[in-house]
Amino acid sequence: MPRLHWIWCLLIQGAILATDWPQWRGPNRDGVWSERGIVTSLPTVGPVLNWKAAVGYGFSSPIVSDGKVYLSDLLVEKPIVRERVLCFNARTGRELWKSEHTAVPPDWFFNPEQTRGPGSTPI
Repeated sequence: MPRLHWIWCLLIQGAILATDWPQWRGPNRDGVWSERGIVTSLPTVGPVLNWKAAVGYGFSSPIVSDGKVYLSDLLVEKPIVRERVLCFNARTGRELWKSEHTAVPPDWFFNPEQTRGPGSTPI
């Protein structure tokens, strides 16, 4: 009987954990969040900040999957740029890994109106 008790606890815990957001616009790509127990109003001081990370330019959406947050960005250091994909621990914000490559774009790229970073979502 104790073994069944532990299995039941794991099943309940799995149901309590939030659903992954593994692709653009969510699990079904429809922008619908189906979680239950969402707060209906935020505290007057705002939501509690759990962690933050210094990242560069970018317009892609972060991906949350299997306890990790994936994000793409762009670091601009004239005359080069570095495009990166970063992976963070979703609970602590600790950087787990990053992959990057450098490029030497044309001069017009360094105009602030042109510098926007990646727009695609990492998958």
